[in-house]
This record gives sequence, structure tokens and C-alpha cells, in this order.
Amino acid sequence: MNKNLPAAIQAIRALLDSDGDVATTVAHALDGQGLLVDPERTYGTVLVRSPKGWVPVDAPAAPAAEPTAAPATELEQQASHWDTACERARQLAATLAVQYRAESDVTSVRADRDTVVISLHITDLARWTAWMDTLGIRAQQVTGLDYVMCGRTSWEGIPLSVLGYDVPELLLAQAAAQVAGPASVQAGERA
Repeated sequence: MNKNLPAAIQAIRALLDSDGDVATTVAHALDGQGLLVDPERTYGTVLVRSPKGWVPVDAPAAPAAEPTAAPATELEQQASHWDTACERARQLAATLAVQYRAESDVTSVRADRDTVVISLHITDLARWTAWMDTLGIRAQQVTGLDYVMCGRTSWEGIPLSVLGYDVPELLLAQAAAQVAGPASVQAGERA
């Protein structure tokens, strides 16, 4: 039950005995007692960021003296660093997309938050090795799934992920050929 209901009932009973426009009288009386909610009233103080820090919206304007920015909070600094890292990744992705546009292996170059992702469709293991050398990725920086190898490094301080699609399948085919190779040679020598 609304805690204001008993007070509202008392106010209405008292006002029903009066003369004149009862509805208007009741509404004004309820509003005067703080029992009606004003949807346009702000409950609490609305603050805005100013050069002097956080100030109420309806505060008098500060004199036009030399503006000094309030020191950024730790969270604001982290957000600014994140925004900067994401923008650097977008710029590097655009540069690398132009640089590697003519390469047939490259399917996409994009920024994923603060990381640049280069996607490659590899049809020859020599091409994967060449890309690893070009981008400075060592074997210990590569992980794999069933269908893709992922090399991680950094380029100009920006994290870079290189996805080599179909590399695991090529590695399996190469391993199968190496295993089958000596056996098929030995079988050919016996014949």
C-alpha cells in the first residue's frame, strides 16, 4: 500500500466539505502536501562536467577566468587509453589493408577493438611460412584449431593476430605424405 494514501484520504475528506471547484481544490491540496509526483521535476542533482570539475546544471555560470581542466579520474584515463589503442588499431588495419591488397592469400584485414586481425586463406604451406616470416611470428606464437592456425605478435606496439585458414589440413596432408612416402618407396623397390 502507498504510504501517502492515509494522508490523501484525510485531505480529500476535508476538502469535500468546501465550496467551489472540488477537483481543483483537491489537486492543489494534494500537491501542496507533496502527495503528487511531478514528472518534470528532477529528484536529485543533475551534474555536468566543467573545467572546474562536476557542477550542478542549474549552478551559476563560472566567471570566464582561465579554464583549468580537472584531473581525469583513473577510469577516465583508462577509457582514454582504450580509445587511443582502438584508434591506432583501426589506422594500422587500414594501412595493412592497402599494403597487402594485391596478395591473393589475404581475405581481410580489420581492427577488432585494439587488435588488428589479418585473415589468410592458405593453399600452400610455403605461403604460411612466408607470412610468418614477413610478420615476425615465431612457431611458439602459433596456436591451432581444426581449421585455422592463429599467430599472435605485435606491429608497432599494436597486437596483431594472423589467422591462416586451412593450414591445419595442409599440415595433416603433409604429415600423411611423409608417412606414406617411405612406405610407398619401399613397396616400389620390392616389385
